[in-house]
Amino acid sequence: MPRSATLLRIDPEVVESVLSVFKSVGEEIPYQDDLAIFIKSFEEFDQYYMGHILIDLVDEVMVKKRVGGEIRAEPQSVPRCEEVKFAYFPRISGSAEISHVTVVLGRETVARLLATVIERIVGRRAFLKVRFSFTPSNEAAIRNSFDDIVRIRGEDVVDAVISGISIKGSRIYQASPEYQKALSGEIKQIGVALGDEWFIVASSGRITTYKRLSDEEFIERVRQIITRFLRAGAVIL
Repeated sequence: MPRSATLLRIDPEVVESVLSVFKSVGEEIPYQDDLAIFIKSFEEFDQYYMGHILIDLVDEVMVKKRVGGEIRAEPQSVPRCEEVKFAYFPRISGSAEISHVTVVLGRETVARLLATVIERIVGRRAFLKVRFSFTPSNEAAIRNSFDDIVRIRGEDVVDAVISGISIKGSRIYQASPEYQKALSGEIKQIGVALGDEWFIVASSGRITTYKRLSDEEFIERVRQIITRFLRAGAVIL
């Protein structure tokens, strides 16, 4: 199974309020009606804090029941709990610096859930998106920041015959002007290598790998990737 993470940034105006929630270890904090979150841990490491939160949810599902000689589907509320693990970096530095980065492990829907719940608790928008820019002006700098670029995926390609592209290898940057013109478009994903470990980085701020890594190992690789993109001037703040 792949490992993935979504990058968010806490709005500087509400950092203290959000951190107050994160630091309420062992407490149950209501966020909607009878629903609450439980702060299981918020542990300090060398360059970041590792958080673990449990979120109460209620799913509405349709359940089939027999009523006389007929089958009817009726809504039923099913309580469940979502486990969220994340890392909070007060700052990450390259040639530039980004502060209050939250690396949410797992599906993108988990990151959206965490943001929604915390924002309900603090009473305002609290998270901003972290995005990467893969424009032609910084592609060479990105390539020079990593051991290799192994895949590029583009959309809205200029050539009308091509609806999308997937190109392997870093030598695309040395392609003829005709190919560069035909294949230019909006780059959505690139694959980058840290040594022999490969990661897929999306412009939307998602990082994925198929390498087996622990939470701590994966978070450290994510930090390295962000640092190198900062050095390349490819992080949109």
